[in-house]
Amino acid sequence: MSQLTFDIIKEAFLAELRGEVQVTSDILFEAEAIGFPMPSDSRAAPHATSDTHFYRRASRLPDLIDQAKQSATLGAYIRRKAHQSDKVTYRAAAFEQGQISRDYWSKLLNDEIKPSKEKMLRVAVLLKLNNEESEEMLAKAGYAMSPTDLRDVVVSYCLREGHYDFVVIEQLLADHEIQSLFNDRKGS
Repeated sequence: MSQLTFDIIKEAFLAELRGEVQVTSDILFEAEAIGFPMPSDSRAAPHATSDTHFYRRASRLPDLIDQAKQSATLGAYIRRKAHQSDKVTYRAAAFEQGQISRDYWSKLLNDEIKPSKEKMLRVAVLLKLNNEESEEMLAKAGYAMSPTDLRDVVVSYCLREGHYDFVVIEQLLADHEIQSLFNDRKGS
């Protein structure tokens, strides 16, 4: 999550806790777009004194914290991105290209495994993520793109240029004798 997105959510949440009625629709849209829970009455004036209103709203804080923790997981991030690209449901034709099995996909979405960086790069290609989204996903998995890792440079280039075909990516890796996304050997 970018700092700007976090600041927008924080502003909306604090405004809602203070009972301010002037939460802009832009803030609500951004918060809702990334799955931040906003109450349905956030535009309505509070029905009690501001102290009572604050404590009534703050009593939901543990639930909000639990939701924030869940949305911060790798599985939640991948689910959100998969939903955006209509790939939440496993489709063999698409996922077999990236050598991602149905069982592995399910475990990944449910945070039941620690994926390798190679699999995360393949998921980035499958979901047609851009560089920023890929870097955010890799960070949630505990990895990062490296400007000195030649494979990362090629994959990053392909993501930036919108080349999401594994055959093309693997050919570029092989042409430059760089390790494949699919095994530990150098491309031949």
